[in-house]
Amino acid sequence: MKELIFNLPEAIKAVSANDVKGMNYMKLSKKANKWKLDAWLVLKSQMRKQKGVMLKGPVTLNIVYFFKVKKGRDYDNYSGGGSTKWLIDTLKSFAFSGGDSHKNVIPKIKIIEGADETATVIRIRERR
Repeated sequence: MKELIFNLPEAIKAVSANDVKGMNYMKLSKKANKWKLDAWLVLKSQMRKQKGVMLKGPVTLNIVYFFKVKKGRDYDNYSGGGSTKWLIDTLKSFAFSGGDSHKNVIPKIKIIEGADETATVIRIRERR
């Protein structure tokens, strides 16, 4: 099975749905676009380094959010809005084909608190 593995550093922080809840459209759009561009630059560079090839959908997308600080983060706040959605939107442009519908992408989210560093690790696998 083909797969790609990426790592977003602490500088590109995970954003929960609560972080963006209630933001006006312009502020949210600006925040999302900046996050996506920053993530795209890092992820695309990692894709080149691993000589990655776009995977054919459908795919399973495993996302592990690592946090140094333990503060009781809610799984549901990271499984939908914020950086999970933005991450899928960014990855579909170069890491996998077929779009981001529920038929093409199955996201699996995990949160680990008390880690050595804050980071996001992404593993994408073809489901064939």
